[in-house]
Amino acid sequence: MADECKHGSLRRACPICLRDDEIKDLRAEIEQLREKVDKLPKTADGVRVIPLIDTYVFHPVFGDCIIIANHQARPWTTELMGNVVSVADCYSTREAAEAAKGE
Repeated sequence: MADECKHGSLRRACPICLRDDEIKDLRAEIEQLREKVDKLPKTADGVRVIPLIDTYVFHPVFGDCIIIANHQARPWTTELMGNVVSVADCYSTREAAEAAKGE
């Protein structure tokens, strides 16, 4: 019978087939989301950045780590005392920025 699934149930009512279809759809959605997340830039310590996130950078003039607040979505830069600072040059935490200042 054409309306039967491989489990012997009616195709449109088989809970196993319905579950399998839902899993297939969810996996496809997850893959689409992963592709979007993979496009987000990363900080110098490898953490993904989203718009308006705070990051930290060591500032040699001040001799200390300072926070860079609210990175804009594109081009993922901000201005610090007349200098353009890229997200790729920043760190996700103050501790990471302090650890990197000696490198």
